[in-house]
Amino acid sequence: MSWLLFRMDLTEEPEDELNFGTLFVMDGDSQDPAVPPFKVTSGVRGAQAKGDQSLRGLGPIPGNRKVGLSGYSVRTTPFDERISVTPPESRHLVVGIDGNFYFIEPEFVTVDGVTRSEFGIHNDANRVSSPGSAGCIVLATNGEWARFENFMTSYKKKGFATISLIVEYNNPKPLPPAKQFLSVVTPKPGQKFKLGESIKFEGKAEPEVKKIIATIGPGGPFKIGEVLTETGKWSFSQALVTAGTRPIKISAFDSDGDLLGQPTEFQIFLNP
Repeated sequence: MSWLLFRMDLTEEPEDELNFGTLFVMDGDSQDPAVPPFKVTSGVRGAQAKGDQSLRGLGPIPGNRKVGLSGYSVRTTPFDERISVTPPESRHLVVGIDGNFYFIEPEFVTVDGVTRSEFGIHNDANRVSSPGSAGCIVLATNGEWARFENFMTSYKKKGFATISLIVEYNNPKPLPPAKQFLSVVTPKPGQKFKLGESIKFEGKAEPEVKKIIATIGPGGPFKIGEVLTETGKWSFSQALVTAGTRPIKISAFDSDGDLLGQPTEFQIFLNP
């Protein structure tokens, strides 16, 4: 399973030059990138200092350590944010997305008492007139963006609805990927089933996990299973009767009913 690592050095004081970092695609526990890294940035020039992570609309996306998150989560299905502006020469007046937008969750984070939100990964469509972002992670060139989209499209086709993201500043040693409290043995991401077929859901769980809840979309979400874990294992069977691409989310909870880590998300396909 792959995960994303965004690293950039923040300055001690605001500077006039735009700072760039690197977005890596990591594979499992390997310390070597799975594909060539991407040149990216976050924030705008003059707002990329260490203390600027709380600046709404200007500063870089807050680092995981800063907000106490083990990892962000990026949707592999993007929002289409193409902009229709007439006349075409006025396009530089609008926000620089103008294409696919890969939403980052959680939507809201709090840093130094300030709430920031609506982060994503997208192309820097305004890189000529006003480069940078309002906190999103943006790709530095059209070529880099095309490579990133190719990776996300390929990862989604494998059946993954999300990919983990770690944001790290001024630290040469990367954080490990966010801890997974459960694993799914079956079904496999992207697996195909027939309508009405009994599907076995099963996997393993860490000792802290006392309950597993599985939901399905789109819409809802609709609960399709709730089981207690036994000796580190969980399982249930369910027959589904709506055709199409169906996103699955499986969440782990402790004995107090609190969510443990990020849910495991993937897609299966149901054929008539």
